[in-house]
Amino acid sequence: MKLGIAFACAALIMIGASQVLLFQRMSVLERGLNTPPPRDDSFDRRLAAMKRTVERLASDVRKKKSVPAAPPAKAAPGPAVPSSAAAAAPSEKGTEEESDEKASAKDLPPPLASRRKVLDDVRGRLGALDRNADLQISLEEFDGDMKDFLLIDRNSSGKISAEEMERAIEVEDDALRHVASSDKDGDGLVSPREFQGSSRKFLYLDANLDGFIAPEEYVTSQRRLRDHMDADDLDNDHKLSKAEFAGSTAKFERFDENKDGFIDRDELKEILLQGHDR
Repeated sequence: MKLGIAFACAALIMIGASQVLLFQRMSVLERGLNTPPPRDDSFDRRLAAMKRTVERLASDVRKKKSVPAAPPAKAAPGPAVPSSAAAAAPSEKGTEEESDEKASAKDLPPPLASRRKVLDDVRGRLGALDRNADLQISLEEFDGDMKDFLLIDRNSSGKISAEEMERAIEVEDDALRHVASSDKDGDGLVSPREFQGSSRKFLYLDANLDGFIAPEEYVTSQRRLRDHMDADDLDNDHKLSKAEFAGSTAKFERFDENKDGFIDRDELKEILLQGHDR
């Protein structure tokens, strides 16, 4: 009898101890979810490297002494518009959109506003460059981290062109816009409560699983999407045919939502969101 009572008491003590330990772990987890993580400086580091790269490109232009009148900041010229009246309308619309974007930039929280300022500076410097000067920066000339170079060098040529810099700016700017549109408390991060999407998508974007989405993680998601596409896109047409797709035929047909016989970027993103490799 005494032995049974002793075992029962020991069991109760163990149960109580496990409950205390569980409570402590839950408290730590709750504090972690409610407290912003240490700021990841990789986003700022890459912006600084991009700024130095554009400065280097500008320096090369000056050395070549080929600085004609600067083209418009929006580099990629679209197809010619036949009607002058039709051309005027997009111009006015673009001016209005630029004005709205600048106005919204004033309302950004400090962590995002400082980054937007750097991006605007880089974009302005890039827009003033001569696009006919065949400007490129090699890995040896790149003043930054190698993984940032690889991220910007989209065609893996070993050199960064002005066009690749322009695309990199768009990705960084898009990341800022995504965070700013959901960041209600102004900490420069998106919490689960602030996130405007499914929990599955939040987990996909929260690459470091710290319970928050930072601008850097939006950039990382674009990098993951590009890496998955590039791994199988043998003809570089930015979509996957059945022959290129690494998964089963059934999976291909399931995710080819528009039934055009290809998996495009949006459809590939859906595959990744649902936790499939490819």
